[in-house]
Amino acid sequence: MGSPSPLNICDAIASFLFVTALIVETIADKQQHNFQKKKREWKLSLEPGGGFANAIKSISATTSLEEYRNGFCRSGLFAIVRKPAYASEQAIWISYYLFSVSALHSGDSHPAHYWNWSGGGFALLCILFQGSGWMTERISISKYPAYRVYQQEVPLYVPSIASLFSFISGVDREDAKKE
Repeated sequence: MGSPSPLNICDAIASFLFVTALIVETIADKQQHNFQKKKREWKLSLEPGGGFANAIKSISATTSLEEYRNGFCRSGLFAIVRKPAYASEQAIWISYYLFSVSALHSGDSHPAHYWNWSGGGFALLCILFQGSGWMTERISISKYPAYRVYQQEVPLYVPSIASLFSFISGVDREDAKKE
């Protein structure tokens, strides 16, 4: 039995990707949960006797009333990509594959050695997420008419330079268009 291979740059990249994706997925899930919870409160506040306090809580949130009316979240990470949790999950599976590359080919830089049996797993899981993403996109289009505009403005999984810039700078695209 050989000695264990030392950690290398591939391990560092895989670790960074894994931790980053896990954090992004957690934030995206929390943002979606908060949005759905506050959207329900907002809808209840519109019903007779729905409660003024719920209306005030919903209005004072960082989410715009337009988002509640449209029915889907497009703030926070959802301003960068439409499916941040799906994108993060795929990145986690890619990081697992990178760990396998590092473990199996430590110190071997031949390009043909960067593919191994575990590549099939991450590839199939990414394909599965593509199908799930397309299915949820069709459902969203059927439920929310404004979703088509959102599709044109925000990428599905991989952020565009424009969406990243808008998010980092805090510039809302709708506000920028009006100016």
